Amino acid sequence: GIFSGCTSITDISCVLKSGITKIGDGAFAMAVNIPSEIVIPEGITEIGADAFYRDENIVSVELPEGLLSIGDFAFSSISGGKLSSINFPNSLEYIGDSAFSKTALSGELALKGNIKSIGQNAFVGCDQLTSVLIGSEVESVGAGAFSSCNALEKVTIQQGCSGENWGDSVFR
Repeated sequence: GIFSGCTSITDISCVLKSGITKIGDGAFAMAVNIPSEIVIPEGITEIGADAFYRDENIVSVELPEGLLSIGDFAFSSISGGKLSSINFPNSLEYIGDSAFSKTALSGELALKGNIKSIGQNAFVGCDQLTSVLIGSEVESVGAGAFSSCNALEKVTIQQGCSGENWGDSVFR
């Protein structure tokens, strides 16, 4: 990606100018000093694969209404990243494979609104999650989406969510 591996990014809004609709694949992957709080500006409709992959300093992410898709491994960590807080806008439809794997997301995770697809291993290894709510619009959940979420105590599946297109071992 264009800023992959950078060591001095202090504000991503200065590079995400008006008119940009997609954060490209790997754009900020493994950026060393990326800010701990990321605010994705309005107008962004897609976050590409690996966009913030292994950005271990990120603690919170604010996503804009209008965002439709979060790509594979977009915020994934390898060694247990610090990302513990994120909002999912009602417009979001797709969460890619391993998009939030091994992050520090904690407490309740509400996957509702217009989310239709949750990728394979999307939240694998998020061992601080205690509760997951899967909304009525969800049509598919990939294999292992919530596997190794060791603190998970409660799963709520809203009426209308059929569970027909779910992979194996979703909550293994």
